Amino acid sequence: MIKLKPDYAVAYVFRGEAYYNLEDNQTAISNYTQAIKLKPDYADAYYYRGNAYYRLGDNQAAISDYSQASKLKPDYANAYRARGIAYNSLGNNQAAISDLNQAIRLQSGDPLAYLCRGYFYESQKNYKAAILDFEQVIRIQPDNADARENLALLYQKIGDSPWNLLSNFFK
Repeated sequence: MIKLKPDYAVAYVFRGEAYYNLEDNQTAISNYTQAIKLKPDYADAYYYRGNAYYRLGDNQAAISDYSQASKLKPDYANAYRARGIAYNSLGNNQAAISDLNQAIRLQSGDPLAYLCRGYFYESQKNYKAAILDFEQVIRIQPDNADARENLALLYQKIGDSPWNLLSNFFK
């Protein structure tokens, strides 16, 4: 497609995704960057390039791209969620939770946003908030083993009854 239409930004994003899935992140980034050169207002290209930067451990570049994606598309819940994860990787838990809150406001049925926020709350020892998030994950996605396991461990941590431990594990 690129040979036939070299100015088609979407083709570069698709090719970037193929390289990303092959874990060739540098080539993926090159393709996303070309898409952005062709179409500077292409929010998805920034988001996907941010994912490749994040995978490479370049959290600042990832945050920059996620920020640009959410600026171009203010209702881009995935960009807020991904930026929250990148902020957490840098130890900025307040910004991480703020972005996850925004992702949840925009897409309240996203179990991954609740799961991540639950992990972040747990790391801050805010166990009650973490429990609420893991319970919400289970409401949205009843077979989510990560949420069930973390919920059981948190009940144990706070000294809740063994019945809650078992009932949440086998719902």
